[in-house]
Amino acid sequence: MKSETTAFVGGMIFTLLASAVVADGVKSQLEWLAAMHHFELSGQTQLEGVPAVEAEGEIGVRINRMLSGFNHVVIYAPNGEVSRVVVLGAKQTTVPLPDRIIVNTHRLGSHHTLNATLIGENGVELDRRLIVDTGSTFVVLPRSLITELDLDPATLSTHELKTVAGSVTAQLGNLYALRIGGREIRDVAAAFVADAELGENLLLGMSLLKHFAVTFDDQQQRLILISNQ
Repeated sequence: MKSETTAFVGGMIFTLLASAVVADGVKSQLEWLAAMHHFELSGQTQLEGVPAVEAEGEIGVRINRMLSGFNHVVIYAPNGEVSRVVVLGAKQTTVPLPDRIIVNTHRLGSHHTLNATLIGENGVELDRRLIVDTGSTFVVLPRSLITELDLDPATLSTHELKTVAGSVTAQLGNLYALRIGGREIRDVAAAFVADAELGENLLLGMSLLKHFAVTFDDQQQRLILISNQ
């Protein structure tokens, strides 16, 4: 009986703590989840004043529900557990994704490359060749493009990113849009790293590709993206 009572009281305390966190807002909710599930959380200061969101289910689903109004990235460890959550900023007016995009590609060794147009503020457009990399969390660009794209450095946040070569410091922010295959995808999260560290290896990563089912057509040298929304 004693052990049952202790377990019941412990459950009550846990429930009361969770309720208090929910009442505090999304920022406190995420910080509590980060502490309970041992993942790294950054960018949460942008959540000040955001009301709490009721979210149940698997941890990744709960996080995405809480951050549905914000651009964010959830990074998973090899064991499938959430290892890091990055809050990038509030979403702008939602623009529907293209249902289907077909892009001609070129081979660079074992990689596929494609031509893309990066769109910054005030209508600035830059044409660049990107390597399609499903292992990259972000679209990765050289830091020098921050100025060329007329992005406000004050809107970017600094984070350490892990790569196969080690950790690199990156400025994280959002492109106004990225155009491939004649179609635009708005509000794409991008990581800007030092030019010397990146070289010519600009990457088209999962911050864009996650919205699509990705198919490589090697025979016709095409990338086919089908919206999963």
